[in-house]
Amino acid sequence: MGKISSALEKSARQKKADQKEGPDGTHAASKADSRRPADRTIRVASPRIDSNLVTLSKEASFATEQFRLLKTHLRYGMGDHPPRSIMITSALPGEGKSFVAANLAVSLAQNRKEHVLLIDCDLRKPTIQKIFGMQNLPGLSEFLQHGGDISKFLVSTVQEKLTILPAGRPPANPLELLASEEMADLLKELAHRYGDRYLVIDTPPPTMTAEANALARQVDAILLVVRKGRASRDTISDLVENLDREKIAGVVFNHFIIPKMSALGYGKYAKYGKYKQYYK
Repeated sequence: MGKISSALEKSARQKKADQKEGPDGTHAASKADSRRPADRTIRVASPRIDSNLVTLSKEASFATEQFRLLKTHLRYGMGDHPPRSIMITSALPGEGKSFVAANLAVSLAQNRKEHVLLIDCDLRKPTIQKIFGMQNLPGLSEFLQHGGDISKFLVSTVQEKLTILPAGRPPANPLELLASEEMADLLKELAHRYGDRYLVIDTPPPTMTAEANALARQVDAILLVVRKGRASRDTISDLVENLDREKIAGVVFNHFIIPKMSALGYGKYAKYGKYKQYYK
């Protein structure tokens, strides 16, 4: 863990320029304090960001409100020691786990004092950097295979205090990498050295691959994403049995139609299926 620790300490001392929007509509990373390990800045044009990253929108919606409620549950509804490392997974592909992970990370980072690192551990089918409108970048895969300064793989985003560790190029041996001692050491360093940081970890479905089971042992809490009509009750039950029940913080029920609530101001958001295009 010494090399990882040294890399994080080195990058934590570096300061970023204040966030500015250029004439081309791009954004630079915000000024970081001594607790933020981001080492490189990617300028991302707003139109390239996935429209389903709803928590970046200033417009109120039913979806953004649900992510605020989820954030509140994680911060205040889980006893005296709220989880700092949160794994997001699902029973099957296409249930929206990456959508939930990305929006939860943004929502957490919008708190005044919270810093968030969003880690894409779905090395077989990475999605996070695409959601944020980024090009394919080296990341976790390259770090675990070749080592180096972890800060060189961290990417600042348009959301202040949110940093991404991309998955990188899909490797031939994802299970071996994610179950390695290097991965365990990395998560321990990131989780414990910086007390103000949340780790949000997007992982592949445990029923399809073994990587998530290896990662589940390293995190504080697990969120399950269930898409309406996708996974059977038995499949979901098997998933719960395969994971540590004590760590399951809740279930996000996704892609459903809610009753009309015009009287409460949510009438136009009654069909949550407006995000259907993301899950195809």
